[in-house]
Amino acid sequence: MPPKRAAKGKKGKGKAKEDKHAGMDKDERVKLSVEQKEAGNKAFSSKQYQAAIDAFSSAIDYDPANHVFYSNRSASYLALEKGKQALSDAKTCVSLKPDWGKGYSRLGAAQLFKKDYPGAIATYTKGLTLDAGNKQMVAGLREAQTGLAGGNVAKEEKKPEMDETTMALKRNKRFGSNSVKSRTPKASRCWRPSRR
Repeated sequence: MPPKRAAKGKKGKGKAKEDKHAGMDKDERVKLSVEQKEAGNKAFSSKQYQAAIDAFSSAIDYDPANHVFYSNRSASYLALEKGKQALSDAKTCVSLKPDWGKGYSRLGAAQLFKKDYPGAIATYTKGLTLDAGNKQMVAGLREAQTGLAGGNVAKEEKKPEMDETTMALKRNKRFGSNSVKSRTPKASRCWRPSRR
């Protein structure tokens, strides 16, 4: 029997990230982190998502406890279709601020991107308990439910508005002539074209 080998440990895992700005004054760090956040927001608005990620990463280096920076970077990663990184940042955001609804919106969006429909449903449901009526979360919840159902749930079609007479004529074509008379408003039943 061959001798047993000692298990190799993973190098670099479990080490805390070193703080590049440890000697800096706290107020200065906060000021610089806000500047980086603003730069990231501007880059995101300009659809320069990688620049936004870089700026939010810098903001996180200055203030790693700010949940908003992780939320914004998660949105930037998702815009570049980097689901794994978006999910990681969204989880960090929620762990830092579990009572903030927008964090659940980010986490649900990342889970939805990764096609984790049950996870997205649970996340959006939790988020809606914190921020009831949030349109993004309501839409995300519906999309996750549709995905979980296999995408077979029909989406509501927007139909042009029709007056009652037009609707009655359409029903007449489908169901026969009796339905027009019974469902048509009284005024339209009385109208007759002139016979010249």
